[in-house]
Amino acid sequence: MATYIITVGTSILTNMAKMKNLDYQSVSLENVKDYLKSMPWDKLSAELNTLKRLNIQKNDNFFILYSDDEEGKKSSKFLKYVLEANGFYFVFEKKIEYLTKDFTQFSKKGVKNLINTIVSIIEENIDVKIVATGGYKAETAYATLIGMLFRIPVFYIHEDFKSIIEMPPMPINFDIEIIKKNLTKIYKVFKVDKKTAVKLIGEMPEMMNVLFEKDGNRYVFSPIGSLIMRFYANKNIFTEVSSDFPISVYKAHSTLFGDNIRKLSDIKEADVRKILKKALTIAAGNVIRIIFDEFSPHFYDETCLLFKELVGGNMLKYELRCKLGKQIVKFEVVEEAIDFVKEMLGEKLYL
Repeated sequence: MATYIITVGTSILTNMAKMKNLDYQSVSLENVKDYLKSMPWDKLSAELNTLKRLNIQKNDNFFILYSDDEEGKKSSKFLKYVLEANGFYFVFEKKIEYLTKDFTQFSKKGVKNLINTIVSIIEENIDVKIVATGGYKAETAYATLIGMLFRIPVFYIHEDFKSIIEMPPMPINFDIEIIKKNLTKIYKVFKVDKKTAVKLIGEMPEMMNVLFEKDGNRYVFSPIGSLIMRFYANKNIFTEVSSDFPISVYKAHSTLFGDNIRKLSDIKEADVRKILKKALTIAAGNVIRIIFDEFSPHFYDETCLLFKELVGGNMLKYELRCKLGKQIVKFEVVEEAIDFVKEMLGEKLYL
């Protein structure tokens, strides 16, 4: 059983529009259904054409990553329908928030969300392959870089030759010992003004410049910086997370997961334990404790952490969503590393 991560463009809309002599924004699911009655499914879009050539199997997993706009949502919906109509039932859609045509949103948030989503899928699955035929060209570039770093294959169809191209896994690495030696300076970069940050970055080896970028009057991780730090954090290079990691509950109240929750292993829900452990791992040993606050029953079809606000000088407040509902979670963080941890966890952390 393989897992395919698919970046999605709008070729399914433009192709249908040409066939039906429509404006591509007017293409409907009924048009797609009508097409499938007499035409091969793999000719409908570049993404489907790539998948067919990869000899996909009925029990494979397919993660469709689509842009944060109506065109992306529509394209994803149509692709999911086509795959399921042909017996591929393990299809999951994921919207990449802020991945839009707006350059500021795309470059500051969208690319990082794309990286975090792809990495999260890689972490939780086996035999992963990336199909980077669709989507923005920048998506293909970053998907290829992720494939090289995690040593998984990346596929796409060349627009001129119409043949499938594989970027095989390549042994690229970043000197982790240099990162370890400079962690204290990295923490400080996110807490100081731009001028001081420039000085701190200048004191580090030149190879580390790629980790940072300017954002207004401060420095943040660049997309590549986020990827590199996430990669090594998840290899437990910085810390090993214990199942006995302490959890506090405000005012001795219950939690969404029951009473007497005092440590990570007390939580029965495996997906909740996994996402909290992932957050602790990514935080690179800088979380002192987890605090559970208010909660409410509800149903969410995915387990994730959503950033809410910074509380005081050393606490990050997140909303944990899962199939049971939502639980407010506060991470008490080593004060000098608070901005670093916020950068590492991001606005939304997927399982």
